[in-house]
Amino acid sequence: MFALADGVQNVDNLSLALLHLRAKALVRQGFTAPAAELLTVLLRRTANRSEHLLLEMRYDRAIAYETLGQTKKVRADLERICAHDPGYRDVRSRLAEPEVAANPSGWLRRSADSRSRRRNRRG
Repeated sequence: MFALADGVQNVDNLSLALLHLRAKALVRQGFTAPAAELLTVLLRRTANRSEHLLLEMRYDRAIAYETLGQTKKVRADLERICAHDPGYRDVRSRLAEPEVAANPSGWLRRSADSRSRRRNRRG
């Protein structure tokens, strides 16, 4: 997957989708910080890009930030998604949870801890 995206530049929706897949592959292999960084670079160029693809990438970046414990960035991405499309996935419910509003870091930390425990049980 990585070799396929080597040298690809973010010039259109197709190249953006391919690079988005690369970021998703990085996350699956445990390279969450580089994936978040790649998504940040890709989200800098939004003119003439698919709104759906941009929302999906921003959501994936929020999840990556969640894993990294960067709560302010998670909330910023989720709020931006909600402002654009309040019905997108589970964004509104994530933002509306009392724990998230009062203490987002507690909610995010528990999510990251539970994922970490699942990974450790697998292997």
